Amino acid sequence: MDIINFLQAPIFAFPSVRKGQEIRAYLRDKYRGYSNFLNSIKKPDTNVQKILRVKDRIAEESDYIIEAIDYYFLGKPRTAFDSLDKSIQAVRSYFTRLSGSSKPDKWINRQGLYRVRLGTHQNYSKRDLFHIPFENRSKVSTQRYSIPGLPCLYLGSSVYVCWEELGRPDPTSMQIARFELTSEKNLKFVTVGPTPIYIVEQLNSYDYKNQSDHALNQFMVNAAVTVGVCWPIIQACSTIVEEPGEPFVPEYVIPQLLLQWVSSKEFVDGIQYPSVHVRHDLVATKYALNYVFPVKSSHNYTEFCAKLEKLFLMTEPISWSLLRAHMNHSSLRSANRSSEEDFRLIRGLEMNYFHTEFGSSEIILKELPATRIFDSCISIDHST
Repeated sequence: MDIINFLQAPIFAFPSVRKGQEIRAYLRDKYRGYSNFLNSIKKPDTNVQKILRVKDRIAEESDYIIEAIDYYFLGKPRTAFDSLDKSIQAVRSYFTRLSGSSKPDKWINRQGLYRVRLGTHQNYSKRDLFHIPFENRSKVSTQRYSIPGLPCLYLGSSVYVCWEELGRPDPTSMQIARFELTSEKNLKFVTVGPTPIYIVEQLNSYDYKNQSDHALNQFMVNAAVTVGVCWPIIQACSTIVEEPGEPFVPEYVIPQLLLQWVSSKEFVDGIQYPSVHVRHDLVATKYALNYVFPVKSSHNYTEFCAKLEKLFLMTEPISWSLLRAHMNHSSLRSANRSSEEDFRLIRGLEMNYFHTEFGSSEIILKELPATRIFDSCISIDHST
């Protein structure tokens, strides 16, 4: 079995759905099935062997995830955090392979990150599309990667995925800003993914068996091994919510603990995670990624995180109506000549993403200058 056949196994269906099972019982069944799958593999290639050699560590990773949820349900969040940390430590050399000192441009478009806020008649400023100010942290509610009271900056890899994450609102109510990475700091993030579908597509496009020395191809092969080793964590973070809108959502326990883990580490800035609201068999993964960056400094107790402010540049927010008014411009129609058809909202109807209104809005936004989020760096009062 080669690494492509490995990732095409049904066990790697993404996202996962528990269908009424209690969350711990569901994950135990999934982890038992994954263990049986690993033990059943015959004639593994070199890359699959790398995964099989650490089966014991994968089992340890799985056990600690279940233990973390057990402790959380017993009202022991600190002990639950420690159990998640042990799960990560079991496979840390793999888990941090796509973060730490690795180059982020493999997984991130440095000039193309987006944030959307709803508001038909408001004129939003840059401040309105940055993270929730510290003095308004009471507005931060629980979400998959959101802990009540902890402001975070949320970005999407496309305008489309922002629209999906907001529940497919009327586009005319959207106001959009484009973010860029500054050159001052090499952004570092944990990658909860990428999806097995995406890796298989990339390896097939590189003909990886015949291009083993190709740097990007080797990066994708390493990513495939990483996904295989870290699949228990990825699956626990990517389970669709069974009962949306409830005060407590068990599917959020592990993602929120992971966000706490990132918040406690200076070597990592945030998390990249594939959207669970997108059909990854229809939409290329590069258009379906989310990013969360928790605040790392709040010495002044008001306003915004100075560390996050230094990471990004940002355009002025633009309403969808104004963007749409420019979509028929001749220069826009010729801005993207690619014939690649990698986007399907309707099965059987493939098209180029940049021929949609979502893609067209991004072309316009890329013509606008991205500047410092605030005119001057936020001052931090260290006297308190």
